[in-house]
Amino acid sequence: MYFFSKASSLVVLFLLLTACGGAGNEGDGSTNSNDTLPNEATEVLDSDDDGSGDNSGTLPNDASETIDPDNDGADDSSENSGAFPNDSSETLDSDNDGVGDNSDAFPNDGSETLDTDNDGVGDNSDAFPNDGSETLDSDNDGVGNNSDAFPNDASETLDSDNDGVGDNSDAFPNDASETLDSDNDGVGDNSDAFPNDGSETLDSDNDGVGDNSDAFPNDGSETLDSDNDGVGDNSDAFPNDGSETLDSDNDGVGDNSDAFPNDASETLDSDNDGVGDNSDVFPNDSSKTTDDTPPSVSVLFPPAVSLTEGASVIVRGTATDDSVITSVRVNDMDATSTDNFATWQATVNLEIGTNILTVTSEDVELNSAAVASVQITTYGTALDYPQSLVLDNTHNRALVIDSGVDALVAVDLDSGARTILSDDNTPDGLNGFMGPQYVELDEENNRALVIDYNLDALVAVDLDSGERIIISDDNTPDATNGFIQSRGVVLDSDNNRALVTDSYLDAVIAVNLTSGARTILSGDSTPDDANAFIAPNGLVLDSANNRTLVIDHGLDAIVAVDLDSGERTIVSGNGTPDGANGFEFPLDIAMGTVNDVALVSDSSLNAIIEVDLTSGARTILSDENTPDGGNMFVTSAGVVVDTDHDRGLVIDTALQTLFAVNLESGVRTVLSGSSTPNTLNRFERPKGMALDSANNRMLVSDDFIDAIVAVSLDNGERTILSDANTPDVLNELDDPTGMVIDSANNRLLVVDVGLDAVVAVDLDSGARTIFADTSVPDANNSFSSLIDVELDSANNRALVLGNGQGALVAVDLDSGVRTIISDSSTPDDVNAFDDPDSVVLDSANNRALVVDKDLEALVAIDLDSGTRTIISDNSAEPSYFYDIEDMVLDSANNRALVIDGIGGRLIAIDLDSGAQTLISDNTTPDALNNFKFPTSLLLDSDNNRVLVSDSDLDAIVAVDLTSGQRVIFSR
Repeated sequence: MYFFSKASSLVVLFLLLTACGGAGNEGDGSTNSNDTLPNEATEVLDSDDDGSGDNSGTLPNDASETIDPDNDGADDSSENSGAFPNDSSETLDSDNDGVGDNSDAFPNDGSETLDTDNDGVGDNSDAFPNDGSETLDSDNDGVGNNSDAFPNDASETLDSDNDGVGDNSDAFPNDASETLDSDNDGVGDNSDAFPNDGSETLDSDNDGVGDNSDAFPNDGSETLDSDNDGVGDNSDAFPNDGSETLDSDNDGVGDNSDAFPNDASETLDSDNDGVGDNSDVFPNDSSKTTDDTPPSVSVLFPPAVSLTEGASVIVRGTATDDSVITSVRVNDMDATSTDNFATWQATVNLEIGTNILTVTSEDVELNSAAVASVQITTYGTALDYPQSLVLDNTHNRALVIDSGVDALVAVDLDSGARTILSDDNTPDGLNGFMGPQYVELDEENNRALVIDYNLDALVAVDLDSGERIIISDDNTPDATNGFIQSRGVVLDSDNNRALVTDSYLDAVIAVNLTSGARTILSGDSTPDDANAFIAPNGLVLDSANNRTLVIDHGLDAIVAVDLDSGERTIVSGNGTPDGANGFEFPLDIAMGTVNDVALVSDSSLNAIIEVDLTSGARTILSDENTPDGGNMFVTSAGVVVDTDHDRGLVIDTALQTLFAVNLESGVRTVLSGSSTPNTLNRFERPKGMALDSANNRMLVSDDFIDAIVAVSLDNGERTILSDANTPDVLNELDDPTGMVIDSANNRLLVVDVGLDAVVAVDLDSGARTIFADTSVPDANNSFSSLIDVELDSANNRALVLGNGQGALVAVDLDSGVRTIISDSSTPDDVNAFDDPDSVVLDSANNRALVVDKDLEALVAIDLDSGTRTIISDNSAEPSYFYDIEDMVLDSANNRALVIDGIGGRLIAIDLDSGAQTLISDNTTPDALNNFKFPTSLLLDSDNNRVLVSDSDLDAIVAVDLTSGQRVIFSR
């Protein structure tokens, strides 16, 4: 049946071939009717009808096989029996994995063929195909599960110490008690007391600090020894001090350093006397331990003796003590201090008259004593140019006309205290005085009557308020018989009039007190020309004889004027009754305490003369010799009689003093004055000043009396060093101004304007020699209008300022030879002097400093080149220059102190910036003891004050550089 089927197939094939083109058309030599494979040239027969020619078929008789290249008897084309036709060792591939069943360890598993390690797991599935003991590596770490202690952890395979932590993670793989070393210090965390601190492993004393860091590893109470002294910080009182461990008395000082380790109040015993420094007042002196000496106190201001107008004064000083000062008091006033009384001050109230200010102090040891004192006198408002006075007994005072300040001043008759009753500010400026001359009391109308020379008026002043009303002047009530040079005034109340002397009209004028109308009572032709006046001045009413007595200093006589007729009669004159004790310049007159006696003040004789009004005989009651030389007058002016006290009251214009004169003895006492410490050798016009420290005095030139006056720095007393009579008349001074001490040659160098010379004055004898003038040593660079001198000792020369030549001139101290340092052509005309007035040496900067009044500037002069530079002038903001007069150098404070004359100012000039600062003027710090015309300065640096000469006050004024306060030092 099989053959049939194959033949049938061939027939079919043949028929198909024929249909296609006929037999043998494939070229195999056989006709298509005999060729089983007619289209295959290499084949004719296909015996087994498998479609493969017998020539090609290895198995021509097996219709299921055709190819057997490997001659294994299996047709390789058969799926079942020829899977490996070229491999005679293989025929089947049951799992179709390409590996014959004979070679396939897993013939039925298409995924596996080999089992290299014969472990029953194919190599493809076996993670370890060459290791019969392993098949799986669940964590793919290269170690089989059977060998891997952590088959599911790729990071671990071993646990050598069987502690459940892999060797890779186990810091101690062979120690089952440890797995971690967090701080990598080689000690496991379980054993490490400080598992997170690589520097520590043990804490032997369980104090929380590792043994490596613990200075005391076996002592739980200590860990640190900061100072390496073997004692722990907790027990060490000085943990940072290797020399100390204990402080037994808790005083902050270690026992080793503490001289008294068990006494908290003491630590040192500097002098090794067994007493601690705190208790030992003299810690560096082993001979004593307690302080039994009170503090040492000095007063720097005011000076030891001084004068003030004020009712209080700021006292300033210093204090030192071996222990602590607890208080300083001035009289009953506590001083204040910011430096434990090293410096202190107290404001002390003053009583009228002389005040002794005593400074007491106390220290912590309760040592106390009166250790310093000063004397200061106060009389209130100072008199400037007193001229006339009248008694106001109702108010127990004298009323004094002061033309220097255009005021009516009340002087208490008991204390001498002065107050302003009426001036331009009291009570207001209405009808202000312009030149008050004379005063009379109109008690019935509670007013004073004042003659004002410049107003040509009679002014009424209310005794309570000081209010001023014009009674009579050129317009009141009219110009008839107007005053021209009105002088004295007296009240003629019975006739409701005042009688006024006029020295220009040479008349006594009667003024109606109601209308102010003026009539001539007595003049050149009224009632006639007999005994005509020449210069009538003061007058007094002699009611008992119905007359007024008039002093005429032109006639040098007392003239009686009849109150009705005006007839004049000479009562007493230089020929009436004779020439004994004749008048020289009588100014005022007062009725005595007994009938027919008058007192006359004579300013030339400086005397009070008692005149018998019956005979005209004159007797000296009080002058420089009568009864003695105490409290002598200098320029006696107004006089009144104080009957209640049996004394005369006399005004001295020059001394600015009210004297009381005993009417029996003529003894003079100061009732109210402005002199300090006394009136001896008083100044008339003080100018230049120099400090003579070696003799504890200042030297003052006075160009009015042409003298050099020595003033004690202790009490202000004045003595004449050199004048026309002291020691002789040789080389008399003639207008001395600036001066300087040349101590190396024991002389004072004085510039004298009148002599155009520098005069050398011996500091011991006062003898004068010409040091340099227009001909000494020669005429070269002659002086012109010298104004000031300064010493340049380092260069053996004096620096002389010539106002006239506008030059600073060097004068050799040996030869007197002169050299121009700086003038308008040396070195050039830049900042040339205009009106230089004062010079000081600034040696530290090799320059001189000059104040120039017209330039209103402080000028620096280079001492080598003469170049002039402006340091400060009126361009400064603010500027206080107006009439700068003198200057001193305050080098300690890098400033110059400048005095301004007309402005009455003391000014500090910063030598770097030129800035100006006001220290003191007539309103700063107050209006007391005001300057009038300050001219020269002297620095007292030890007491931080300056001394200022004032040519109008005729005084030396002390100015405190701390407060600016002024007091009169010597007048």
